[in-house]
Amino acid sequence: MNTQAIQTQARMQGFTVCHPLNLKPEEDSYSFGQKHGLIAVADGITRDPKGMPILPNGRHDVLGMLRFFWNYPKSSPAKVAADTFVRTFLQTMLDFKEKDSKSIQSAFEEANKSIRILNLCRNIFPDYLEKDYWACVAAGTSLRQQDHQKVLSYGFIADCGVAVFDENGNLVFKTPNEGPSQEMDKERERIYRSFRFPEGRKATRRVYRNNPQTPFAYGALTGENTARGYVRTGEIEFKPDNTVGVFSDGLEHVITSGEFAERIKQKRFGELRGLCRRKVHTEGTLVYYR
Repeated sequence: MNTQAIQTQARMQGFTVCHPLNLKPEEDSYSFGQKHGLIAVADGITRDPKGMPILPNGRHDVLGMLRFFWNYPKSSPAKVAADTFVRTFLQTMLDFKEKDSKSIQSAFEEANKSIRILNLCRNIFPDYLEKDYWACVAAGTSLRQQDHQKVLSYGFIADCGVAVFDENGNLVFKTPNEGPSQEMDKERERIYRSFRFPEGRKATRRVYRNNPQTPFAYGALTGENTARGYVRTGEIEFKPDNTVGVFSDGLEHVITSGEFAERIKQKRFGELRGLCRRKVHTEGTLVYYR
């Protein structure tokens, strides 16, 4: 689907913004289709290249951070996985006559299968560190007319999400953040060390990701079959004066802010990109429909 062509339409807009000091290549992806209210947003999972710094006592090692960015893959597998999701999600949804939550679940599963093929072809022996799965987290929506009202169907995995605002900018619906939890962090640090160390990063991905046997597990589209159990779907009524936003976690704190609400209330949609660019910490994506 030609994202650039669709962006010219008035009611649906999307963008990715990056902090000036974020030296990694862009790893978010998005696309959308006006006719059916289809939106797909994906956030590629950060790679773990050689030179990933160890930060003792939580102190930043400037040289280590420079090594991290220098050795970071310039053509990032995370971006490839994110692109794979948005392409597969939209293509699959367009094939369904009923674009409901069941269709969204199926579209996520098809995208996960595509990412599995990607890993089988280009990353046969993952090690959960430098050769971790090519993977992403994601969210997607569709909008349809049903019984004299519009219904927004949605799906998400981990910390990408969907939010709905009323005409006054009030947040009337938001999907929960199901990314790695503080409880998981505490248990991992107690058993395997913190995420700053290779042992901690490996445990996060090998022990806690897509593992239904672990209480504090979280999901991601890695191509593993167990990922399907972490896809959440649902449906809500979409009123004529509502605005929906589909976002990656890098902008979650922005869309829940008073500044964002004020711009929705005053219909100053053209200022949303600038607001997100100023407030983003690393990288984030938003697609909104009004």
